[in-house]
Formats: sequence, structure tokens, C-alpha cells
Amino acid sequence: MLNPLARSIATASLSAALLFAANPLAAAETQKIAVHSSDLNLTKGADRATLQQRIAHTVDRICGPDHARTTADVQAYATCSKAAQASARTQFDAMVAKAQTATKMASDGKTTTSTQ
Repeated sequence: MLNPLARSIATASLSAALLFAANPLAAAETQKIAVHSSDLNLTKGADRATLQQRIAHTVDRICGPDHARTTADVQAYATCSKAAQASARTQFDAMVAKAQTATKMASDGKTTTSTQ
């Protein structure tokens, strides 16, 4: 269990929005959508998987459906998706590292009391 200080540090780091940009159609057109993770514990694999799924859904929202009708649409989606996933991956990794560091700091800061 996290102590109150560690919990507030972990909550602050987890409540940050994961933002990523993509370039779906033109170089001048950039979109950003926040993917919230404040309800997740990123030290747990299941919650990391949930966040990855949220990111994938958001990439689809930004880049359009992956079942495009023309070759140009398929290429545009692939380019957009690749850029968005790369941007999101960097931020995802940083958020997971912060969560794990906060948990480690909390566990290192524990003191034990013994009675004799």
C-alpha cells in the first residue's frame, strides 16, 4: 500500500493526460487528443494494456478508419497511424516509468517498527 505522499505523487503523475499528434492529411494539419489514464495503475500490466487500447482507439479517431477505400487513403492512414503511435509510445513509456518510480520510492520509504 502506498503512503499518502507516494499516493499523491503517483496520482499526479498518472493524472497527466497522454497527448499525441498525428498528421492525417496535410503537413499543416495536426490534431491532439488527450487519452486519460488517471483511473489506471500503470504499474499493473492489465492497466497498461487498457491504456494501450485507449491509445489505439484514439489513433483511429485521429487517423480515420483503417479500412480505407483507396490506396491513397490506406497510405495516409498508415503514415498517420505510425506517427501517432510513435508519439504516444514515447509518452506512454514515460508515464509507466514515472508510475514505477513512484511505487519504488514509496516502498523504499517504508519504515518498520518492531516491538520487543
